[in-house]
Amino acid sequence: MTTQSQSLVDDIVGYYGGFFGTWLIAIGRQSGILEALRDHGEASPQELAERLGYAESYVATWCRGAYAFKLVDHSAGRFSLPAEAATVLLDSTNPSFMGGRGEFFSMLRRDFEMFPERMADGAPYPMAERPAQVADTMQAATLPDAPNAVANVFPQLAGLEDALRGGGRILDAGCMLGGGLATFAEAFPEAELVGIDAVQRFIDGAGSRLGSRATVRRMDVREMPYEDEFDLVWCNIALSHTWGADPEVIEALKRALKPGGWLVVSDVPHPATVEDLRSPSGRMFVGVTMYVSLLGPGLLTQDELLEKLGAGGFRQVVLADQPARTRMMVGAQKA
Repeated sequence: MTTQSQSLVDDIVGYYGGFFGTWLIAIGRQSGILEALRDHGEASPQELAERLGYAESYVATWCRGAYAFKLVDHSAGRFSLPAEAATVLLDSTNPSFMGGRGEFFSMLRRDFEMFPERMADGAPYPMAERPAQVADTMQAATLPDAPNAVANVFPQLAGLEDALRGGGRILDAGCMLGGGLATFAEAFPEAELVGIDAVQRFIDGAGSRLGSRATVRRMDVREMPYEDEFDLVWCNIALSHTWGADPEVIEALKRALKPGGWLVVSDVPHPATVEDLRSPSGRMFVGVTMYVSLLGPGLLTQDELLEKLGAGGFRQVVLADQPARTRMMVGAQKA
């Protein structure tokens, strides 16, 4: 075997390993093992099994696997969760949170199973036809986005925080199960909240979660009746996953804003060049691109998003400085 061939084999072994790492994260979160290690400190597999009511042999198997992927530490038969792992895997209020993607990515099995068929017939796989669990896992993957925006993006947008704290109006265009609206309800208790989504079960979930605190409606963004009504229009991964970013969509989002109001778009920052895909985050975005392509709209690069919003006639377009590497957040102010 040539050196080049061996290098490729090593790379492929790593890719297959990443599959198992995704499942170890998902199982660790769903089973409560990660939380138990965070809350109670180091433990042996036997102690974890007794605490959680699980079979020791399976807990031990998970612990060894998690150690292999540097998710937990090990010493003398006992396992512990490093503080940085607790933050990245369990703290959904932290911009660096990555835990929810474990459940979401493991839910995409059907997307990849059907991809060869869709390559042949060109048909989509719309969100409304996907398993109900996709909504919950997608919500888990996007939980840190609204808190990140409240903490790090909104302060950069002139007048926005004052408007929202003074009883302004917020529209979440693509609200899914209402996670973003729940964040805004807590951060801005005087604000009026409205959410729309194209998928009825998302709207049902958001309505159950928020009750009378928000008005949620099934609606296509192009059919919104709103004009000059909102201080903030929040659009989290909805351009890439639901609405698209064509001029009609951008105009509808802008029309809903009050003069001086802000559209804030949070989305996946697709690499700008083919060469940029050869990086750890680039490889993750390739996987995202594959399932998003089945939805229809597709991912945007940073320059594409800025160009589309700039062409939409906003007073100013601001690329926000924020800490999440897996998101780009852009504010666009209506004149």
